[in-house]
Amino acid sequence: MAFVATDLPEANEHTVGMMIVLAQAERRATANRIKEALAAAKAQGRKLGGRRNGPIVDYRLGHAAKTAKADAFAARLAPILTGMRQEGLSLHRMAAELTRPGILTAAAGAWTASAVKRVMTRAAGL
Repeated sequence: MAFVATDLPEANEHTVGMMIVLAQAERRATANRIKEALAAAKAQGRKLGGRRNGPIVDYRLGHAAKTAKADAFAARLAPILTGMRQEGLSLHRMAAELTRPGILTAAAGAWTASAVKRVMTRAAGL
């Protein structure tokens, strides 16, 4: 099957094959240089990888803070959403009604039906 390389129109299968072989050789040479440099650094006593100085972070605290913030946001919106639902508004209409006065989602984004549903589900679980 014939092809034309737009950036090198005179290239043929042999040229491309040679370019592939050279690229593979360069990849191997780069990998070897990196391995040699890491071995030399290790031989000099340098510590490679892992945590250095600094605090040990408990990522669960961040998750708990985000969950608490989302719960508080849902609790603030729950009365508004409940009222809209009692009026018989669809999720899409509720999203439009929240967007119109400039009320943003917790992530400062635009409201969608799925975002309204997620906040209602969260509020129901509080």
